[in-house]
Amino acid sequence: MKNDSRIPIEYEWCVPDKYKNCVIMTPPKSMLLPNEEAKVVATFTPLKKKKYSVTVPIFARNYFEQSKNYVGFYNPGSGLSLQASNMPGQFTGCVTTMRREIYIVGAGSDGCLQISPSILDFGAVTVGFTKTLQLNITNKSNCAMYIKLSMVASGGSITQDAQQLAKTLEECFRFDSAKGLVNAKSKKKINLTFKPNQRYDFSTQL
Repeated sequence: MKNDSRIPIEYEWCVPDKYKNCVIMTPPKSMLLPNEEAKVVATFTPLKKKKYSVTVPIFARNYFEQSKNYVGFYNPGSGLSLQASNMPGQFTGCVTTMRREIYIVGAGSDGCLQISPSILDFGAVTVGFTKTLQLNITNKSNCAMYIKLSMVASGGSITQDAQQLAKTLEECFRFDSAKGLVNAKSKKKINLTFKPNQRYDFSTQL
Protein backbone atom coordinates (compact mmCIF):
# COMPACT_ATOMS: atom_id res chain seq x y z
CA MET A 1 0.00 0.00 0.00
CA LYS A 2 1.18 3.53 -0.74
CA ASN A 3 -0.08 6.90 0.36
CA ASP A 4 0.35 9.11 -2.73
CA SER A 5 -1.05 12.18 -1.00
CA ARG A 6 0.77 14.85 0.95
CA ILE A 7 -1.16 14.31 4.15
CA PRO A 8 -1.18 11.34 6.54
CA ILE A 9 -4.07 8.89 6.29
CA GLU A 10 -5.47 6.12 8.43
CA TYR A 11 -6.88 2.98 6.87
CA GLU A 12 -8.89 0.00 8.08
CA TRP A 13 -9.78 -3.30 6.41
CA CYS A 14 -13.40 -4.39 6.80
CA VAL A 15 -13.60 -8.12 6.17
CA PRO A 16 -17.25 -9.26 5.88
CA ASP A 17 -18.46 -11.00 9.04
CA LYS A 18 -19.14 -14.18 7.06
CA TYR A 19 -15.45 -14.50 6.18
CA LYS A 20 -13.72 -13.17 9.30
CA ASN A 21 -12.39 -16.66 10.09
CA CYS A 22 -11.24 -17.23 6.51
CA VAL A 23 -9.53 -13.95 5.64
CA ILE A 24 -7.21 -12.04 7.94
CA MET A 25 -5.49 -8.80 6.95
CA THR A 26 -2.34 -7.89 8.90
CA PRO A 27 -2.28 -5.20 10.12
CA PRO A 28 -6.08 -4.74 10.18
CA LYS A 29 -5.65 -0.97 10.48
CA SER A 30 -2.81 1.50 10.61
CA MET A 31 -1.60 4.94 9.50
CA LEU A 32 0.46 5.94 6.46
CA LEU A 33 2.52 9.10 6.32
CA PRO A 34 2.75 11.12 3.07
CA ASN A 35 4.40 9.05 0.30
CA GLU A 36 4.89 6.15 2.70
CA GLU A 37 4.62 2.54 1.58
CA ALA A 38 3.70 -0.42 3.76
CA LYS A 39 3.24 -4.14 3.24
CA VAL A 40 -0.02 -5.81 4.20
CA VAL A 41 -0.25 -9.60 4.57
CA ALA A 42 -3.46 -11.38 3.55
CA THR A 43 -3.95 -14.81 5.14
CA PHE A 44 -6.51 -17.12 3.55
CA THR A 45 -7.73 -20.15 5.53
CA PRO A 46 -10.54 -22.04 3.77
CA LEU A 47 -12.87 -23.83 6.16
CA LYS A 48 -14.94 -25.66 3.55
CA LYS A 49 -14.25 -27.55 0.36
CA LYS A 50 -15.47 -24.94 -2.10
CA LYS A 51 -14.39 -21.98 -4.21
CA TYR A 52 -14.13 -18.59 -2.53
CA SER A 53 -14.50 -15.11 -3.99
CA VAL A 54 -14.42 -12.50 -1.24
CA THR A 55 -14.60 -8.72 -1.67
CA VAL A 56 -12.69 -6.96 1.10
CA PRO A 57 -13.18 -3.18 1.28
CA ILE A 58 -10.63 -0.84 2.79
CA PHE A 59 -11.57 2.56 4.15
CA ALA A 60 -8.96 5.32 4.24
CA ARG A 61 -9.39 8.70 5.89
CA ASN A 62 -7.33 11.86 5.88
CA TYR A 63 -5.74 12.16 9.28
CA PHE A 64 -5.35 15.54 10.97
CA GLU A 65 -3.82 16.35 14.31
CA GLN A 66 -6.50 15.70 16.93
CA SER A 67 -5.99 18.99 18.81
CA LYS A 68 -6.74 21.05 15.70
CA ASN A 69 -10.28 19.72 15.64
CA TYR A 70 -11.12 21.48 18.87
CA VAL A 71 -12.92 24.83 18.78
CA GLY A 72 -10.41 27.67 19.19
CA PHE A 73 -8.11 26.85 16.25
CA TYR A 74 -8.61 28.68 12.99
CA ASN A 75 -10.51 25.88 11.34
CA PRO A 76 -13.99 26.71 10.04
CA GLY A 77 -16.47 24.02 11.00
CA SER A 78 -14.11 22.57 13.60
CA GLY A 79 -17.02 21.90 15.93
CA LEU A 80 -18.72 19.80 13.26
CA SER A 81 -15.46 17.98 12.60
CA LEU A 82 -15.17 17.13 16.28
CA GLN A 83 -18.69 15.74 16.36
CA ALA A 84 -18.08 13.66 13.23
CA SER A 85 -14.89 12.20 14.68
CA ASN A 86 -16.83 10.77 17.61
CA MET A 87 -19.34 8.93 15.44
CA PRO A 88 -19.35 5.12 15.75
CA GLY A 89 -17.02 3.39 13.31
CA GLN A 90 -14.95 6.53 12.73
CA PHE A 91 -11.29 6.96 13.55
CA THR A 92 -10.84 9.71 16.10
CA GLY A 93 -9.56 12.83 14.37
CA CYS A 94 -10.27 11.60 10.83
CA VAL A 95 -12.45 12.97 8.07
CA THR A 96 -12.92 12.52 4.30
CA THR A 97 -13.45 8.78 3.93
CA MET A 98 -12.32 6.90 0.80
CA ARG A 99 -13.17 3.33 -0.14
CA ARG A 100 -11.17 0.83 -2.19
CA GLU A 101 -11.58 -2.93 -2.64
CA ILE A 102 -9.48 -6.00 -3.19
CA TYR A 103 -10.68 -9.47 -4.16
CA ILE A 104 -9.63 -12.64 -2.40
CA VAL A 105 -9.93 -15.64 -4.73
CA GLY A 106 -9.12 -19.19 -3.65
CA ALA A 107 -10.50 -22.67 -3.07
CA GLY A 108 -10.70 -25.13 -0.21
CA SER A 109 -9.52 -28.62 -1.08
CA ASP A 110 -8.93 -31.96 0.63
CA GLY A 111 -5.37 -33.20 0.77
CA CYS A 112 -4.27 -36.50 -0.75
CA LEU A 113 -0.85 -37.89 0.18
CA GLN A 114 0.74 -41.14 -0.98
CA ILE A 115 3.92 -42.72 0.41
CA SER A 116 5.96 -45.21 -1.60
CA PRO A 117 7.28 -47.80 -1.30
CA SER A 118 4.87 -49.16 1.27
CA ILE A 119 7.59 -51.30 2.90
CA LEU A 120 11.20 -50.32 3.62
CA ASP A 121 13.30 -53.39 4.44
CA PHE A 122 16.65 -52.43 5.96
CA GLY A 123 17.58 -56.06 6.56
CA ALA A 124 20.17 -56.80 9.25
CA VAL A 125 22.31 -53.78 10.18
CA THR A 126 25.21 -54.05 12.61
CA VAL A 127 24.75 -52.02 15.79
CA GLY A 128 26.49 -48.66 15.37
CA PHE A 129 26.49 -48.85 11.55
CA THR A 130 24.03 -47.07 9.24
CA LYS A 131 21.93 -47.80 6.20
CA THR A 132 19.88 -45.27 4.22
CA LEU A 133 16.84 -45.93 2.07
CA GLN A 134 14.74 -43.51 0.07
CA LEU A 135 11.00 -42.99 0.05
CA ASN A 136 8.73 -40.70 -1.98
CA ILE A 137 5.87 -38.60 -0.68
CA THR A 138 3.45 -37.58 -3.43
CA ASN A 139 0.88 -34.83 -3.01
CA LYS A 140 -1.90 -35.57 -5.50
CA SER A 141 -4.15 -32.76 -4.34
CA ASN A 142 -4.52 -29.19 -5.61
CA CYS A 143 -3.24 -27.62 -2.39
CA ALA A 144 0.12 -27.47 -0.66
CA MET A 145 0.35 -29.62 2.47
CA TYR A 146 2.51 -29.40 5.57
CA ILE A 147 3.95 -32.74 6.70
CA LYS A 148 5.79 -33.94 9.79
CA LEU A 149 7.34 -37.41 9.77
CA SER A 150 7.89 -39.69 12.76
CA MET A 151 8.30 -43.38 13.52
CA VAL A 152 6.00 -45.36 15.82
CA ALA A 153 6.20 -48.98 16.94
CA SER A 154 3.95 -51.54 15.31
CA GLY A 155 5.03 -54.70 17.14
CA GLY A 156 8.08 -56.97 17.17
CA SER A 157 10.32 -57.96 20.04
CA ILE A 158 10.74 -54.50 21.54
CA THR A 159 9.78 -54.68 25.21
CA GLN A 160 10.09 -51.12 26.51
CA ASP A 161 7.68 -48.63 27.97
CA ALA A 162 6.13 -46.16 25.56
CA GLN A 163 8.30 -43.19 26.53
CA GLN A 164 11.58 -45.11 26.28
CA LEU A 165 10.46 -46.73 23.03
CA ALA A 166 9.71 -43.38 21.44
CA LYS A 167 13.18 -42.16 22.45
CA THR A 168 14.81 -45.29 20.99
CA LEU A 169 13.04 -44.88 17.66
CA GLU A 170 14.01 -41.20 17.52
CA GLU A 171 17.66 -42.11 18.08
CA CYS A 172 17.71 -44.99 15.58
CA PHE A 173 15.76 -43.44 12.69
CA ARG A 174 16.71 -40.10 11.17
CA PHE A 175 15.07 -38.22 8.29
CA ASP A 176 17.05 -35.78 6.15
CA SER A 177 13.87 -33.66 6.07
CA ALA A 178 11.41 -34.53 8.84
CA LYS A 179 8.95 -31.71 8.20
CA GLY A 180 8.04 -29.10 5.62
CA LEU A 181 5.74 -28.30 2.72
CA VAL A 182 4.86 -30.54 -0.18
CA ASN A 183 3.52 -28.40 -3.02
CA ALA A 184 0.37 -29.31 -4.94
CA LYS A 185 0.80 -31.97 -7.63
CA SER A 186 4.41 -32.57 -6.64
CA LYS A 187 6.68 -35.24 -5.19
CA LYS A 188 9.20 -35.00 -2.37
CA LYS A 189 12.08 -37.45 -1.86
CA ILE A 190 13.00 -38.29 1.73
CA ASN A 191 16.08 -40.20 2.89
CA LEU A 192 15.56 -42.35 5.98
CA THR A 193 18.69 -43.49 7.81
CA PHE A 194 18.61 -46.46 10.18
CA LYS A 195 21.36 -46.68 12.83
CA PRO A 196 20.50 -49.31 15.46
CA ASN A 197 21.89 -48.71 18.94
CA GLN A 198 20.64 -51.99 20.37
CA ARG A 199 20.33 -55.56 19.20
CA TYR A 200 16.71 -56.45 18.49
CA ASP A 201 14.14 -56.66 15.71
CA PHE A 202 12.45 -53.44 14.68
CA SER A 203 8.92 -53.32 13.35
CA THR A 204 7.81 -49.75 12.94
CA GLN A 205 5.42 -47.56 11.00
CA LEU A 206 5.98 -44.15 9.44
